[in-house]
Amino acid sequence: MNFTYTTAIGCELDTVQYLHNGANEVTQWSWVFDVDRLSSIRTPEIYYSTPGDKLASLYVTNGFCSDTFADTIKILPKIDAAFEGSEFACPDEPATFRDLSTGNITGWSWNFGNGIISPDRIPLPQLYSTVSETIRAPVTLTVTDARGCTDTASQYITVAKNCFIAVPSAFTPNGDGLNDFLYPLNAYKAKDLKFSVFNRNGQRIFFSTNWLNKWNGRYRGKGVDAGAYVWMLDYTDSDTNRAVQQKGTVILIR
Repeated sequence: MNFTYTTAIGCELDTVQYLHNGANEVTQWSWVFDVDRLSSIRTPEIYYSTPGDKLASLYVTNGFCSDTFADTIKILPKIDAAFEGSEFACPDEPATFRDLSTGNITGWSWNFGNGIISPDRIPLPQLYSTVSETIRAPVTLTVTDARGCTDTASQYITVAKNCFIAVPSAFTPNGDGLNDFLYPLNAYKAKDLKFSVFNRNGQRIFFSTNWLNKWNGRYRGKGVDAGAYVWMLDYTDSDTNRAVQQKGTVILIR
C-alpha cells in the first residue's frame, strides 16, 4: 500500500494534494502530517509555509484488514532577498553592494537611490551626486524566481556632503538649534575613534568613542563656563589604516 502526491508551489505557501487510490475497498483513512495535523478523507490538501522534510503517514482499513505507509517529501525554501553594501558614500568615491540573497533566483533588480537601476547580480560600484547637505538614500534589491515570485530587501546609504574630518573652533550651546554641540565632523572613515575634551586644569570633562555622540557643553549635569577648552582626537583612517592624532582648542561661547 502507498499513496501519491502532487505539489503546487506558491510564493508564500506550497500546496500538496495527497491521494490514496481506495483499492481493496478501503473505507477509512487516517492521515498524520508533521505529527500534529490530521485528516480522515481520501484526498487531503495540506499547506506548507516553511521549507524542509515533511513527514506524511497513512493508516487505512476496510473493516477487516489494515495497513500503514509513510513517506517524506521535501519542501524547497522560498527566495529571500538580502544584500550588504557601503554604509556611506563620500564625494567622488564609489559605493559597493553585494548580493546575499538565497533561493533559486533567476532575476535581480537593484535601485541604488541615485537614479540608477541594474539587473545584474553583481552590480557595478555606484557614485552619488554631490549634495549640499548630507542625506540618506534608499537602496533596494528585488529578486525573482522562475515562478515570478519576488522578495525585496532595502537599506539606507548615507550620502555625505564631505568626508573631511574636522573639529569646529567654536560652538554655542544655548539651545537655539544652531552650533549647539561639539564633535568631530564627517568622521565616516574614522575607526577606533576617541574624542576627549579637557578644561583649563587638564581635567577630562567629555569622552566618546562615537563621533555622533556630541558634547553639549555640560559636565556632571551643569553647564561649564564660557572660554577655551582643549580637545584631542585619535582614530585610525579606514582608507590608509594609519593612526591619526589631532589636538586643538575650541571656544565655548554663551
